[in-house]
Amino acid sequence: MERAVELGFETANPGTVYRTLRKMEKDGLCESEWETASSGGPPRRMYSITDAGGAYLDMWVRSMKQYQQTMDAFLQAYKRAVSRP
Repeated sequence: MERAVELGFETANPGTVYRTLRKMEKDGLCESEWETASSGGPPRRMYSITDAGGAYLDMWVRSMKQYQQTMDAFLQAYKRAVSRP
């Protein structure tokens, strides 16, 4: 969740994040395991992406790139239209 904030996403509700991760794990997009902290802290569930999750992410990124191109074209057309006298 900290990394998501670093990437510019708003802070998410931890309950929502973990529900989403459990759903993704059920769908085979990620997997988890318990990891004990070397500092003696409580065990934490650590998630990692699966091959299926990586393929889904690749498809999603391609889709977002297409969306970005569409939005860029719209914004350029809008800018041209607004700048005309």
